[in-house]
Amino acid sequence: MSTAQKSTTTRKRKTKFIPAEGTTVTCYICNKEMEKTEATEFDGKFLCSDCLEDETFICSDCEEREWNDDNAGDSETPLCQSCYSVRNLKTL
Repeated sequence: MSTAQKSTTTRKRKTKFIPAEGTTVTCYICNKEMEKTEATEFDGKFLCSDCLEDETFICSDCEEREWNDDNAGDSETPLCQSCYSVRNLKTL
């Protein structure tokens, strides 16, 4: 059989999944390494679920997440600075 007569077959190449660079991240607070899909990006930083829960709050009025240090309300009614200001204007 000549080279021209040989049938050509295509073979499927075996591919191995190689994770894209940057699929793991480190928690900004506790330095825990985790998959990017397990982290939450907040304020430009990646946080694990524990640190997100412990170090941030959700404003009672606007439901935006803020750092605990920025809580203008109290533990029962956490407020961002904007909502705190609006509440104070209403009481004047």
